[in-house]
Amino acid sequence: MSVLACEIVCGEKKLTFPLIYLFLEGELVGEAYCSEFLDRRVSVWEATAERRADKAQKVGATAESLENRQKIQRKASAGRHAHSLETKRLEKQRQLDLQRQEIHPHHVQEVLQALGKQQAAQMSGLLPPAVPRADPPGTPVNHLAVRKLKREDDESLS
Repeated sequence: MSVLACEIVCGEKKLTFPLIYLFLEGELVGEAYCSEFLDRRVSVWEATAERRADKAQKVGATAESLENRQKIQRKASAGRHAHSLETKRLEKQRQLDLQRQEIHPHHVQEVLQALGKQQAAQMSGLLPPAVPRADPPGTPVNHLAVRKLKREDDESLS
């Protein structure tokens, strides 16, 4: 009995599954139920080719799925790591704030608070107003030589 010489014929009984009749040289050799080959004649080679194509698609889909899952896991672990670092930073800052009274005397704490307020004002993006400084009388003025740069447009006009 040669499997390559088999022909698969699909038929449907009263069940919802198609029935595959296996014939060898015109003689019925077996039956099988299959939902893939509903209402069509399929040779062994076509069935094998379909299975190979399905297997290749499955491998590709599995690889893509694995890549996406790994990417999600990397993002999640990076988020956890960043959260952990921020938590540690805040805890260290809190502990230093609690120890600050023990480390610095009262008058040093007042200066630190004033500096903190000043830095907060500078970080707001507003610059202090510009105040010109007057040079003392008799200061020599040095005029710097200024030359004009040539552009490509200037050369084409000449």
